[in-house]
Amino acid sequence: MIATIAFVVGATLATDVAGQTVREPEVESLDFVGNHAFSGGELESVLRSRETKCVSVLLRPFCWLTDWGFAHRRQYLDSLNVVEDELRLQLFYRDRGFFSAAADSRVTRHGKKARVRFTIVEGAPTMIDSLTVRGVPPGIDSAEVARLLDIEAGDRFDQFHLAVGEDSLVRGLRERGYIQATVLEDLLRRPGVGAQVTLDVNPGPLFRVGDIDVQGAEDIGEEVVRDLLRLGPGMSIGRA
Repeated sequence: MIATIAFVVGATLATDVAGQTVREPEVESLDFVGNHAFSGGELESVLRSRETKCVSVLLRPFCWLTDWGFAHRRQYLDSLNVVEDELRLQLFYRDRGFFSAAADSRVTRHGKKARVRFTIVEGAPTMIDSLTVRGVPPGIDSAEVARLLDIEAGDRFDQFHLAVGEDSLVRGLRERGYIQATVLEDLLRRPGVGAQVTLDVNPGPLFRVGDIDVQGAEDIGEEVVRDLLRLGPGMSIGRA
C-alpha cells in the first residue's frame, strides 16, 4: 500500500510540473469479492469511490442503448480514494466484529474506462461471550432491557449495533422518568477469544410530575384537558 501511495503522489506531481490536466478514466464498474457478511451496497456506502450509473430508473432504456451524457451520472477514477477505501472497508468490518478483516483493491484500465474491484478477506468474527447489564432501576425487567438493547450473548460483537442498543436503553430510561440516565460500557476482548461486555447503568433520580397548570382552555374546559393528558401529579415523567 505504501508503494501505491508513493506512485499516486508522484504521478500527481509530474502532472503539475508539466502543467497539463489529464482526465482519469471513467469508472464503469465497482464490485466486491469475498464479502459474505455484508452486501455490496452496504460496503459501497462507506467508500469515496463511485461508478458511473444511470441518473434515474426512468432513463435506464437510454442508459442501456446509448452513452448520452444527460442519462448518466459520470464518475471518474481517483487512485488515492481507491487506496484510502481499503482502509475504510477494514474499519467498517472491525466496527462490526471482524477484527482480522483485510481489504485490497485492483484497478483495471482499458482506454478511457476503468474497473475497480475490492477483494475482502473477512476472517472469523468475534462473538459476545457474555453481556451483563448492571444498575437497572426497579420497574424495568430483564425482558424489557433485552428488547431495548436488541443484542445478547452469542451474537456477533457489532460495536455499531451495541452503540445503537445502548442509545435505545438510555432513551427508554428517560421516557420512564430517569431523564439523567447514562450507560457506560466496559469491554474485555482478547485476540482469539470472544468479547465480554458489561453495561453499567446510572439511572439518576426518578423525576415525577409536580403541579400541572392549565391555561387558555376556556372553550373546552380545564378538566377535559387534564383527562386528555393522562398525566397527573406524582406520576413519573414519560409515563403514559
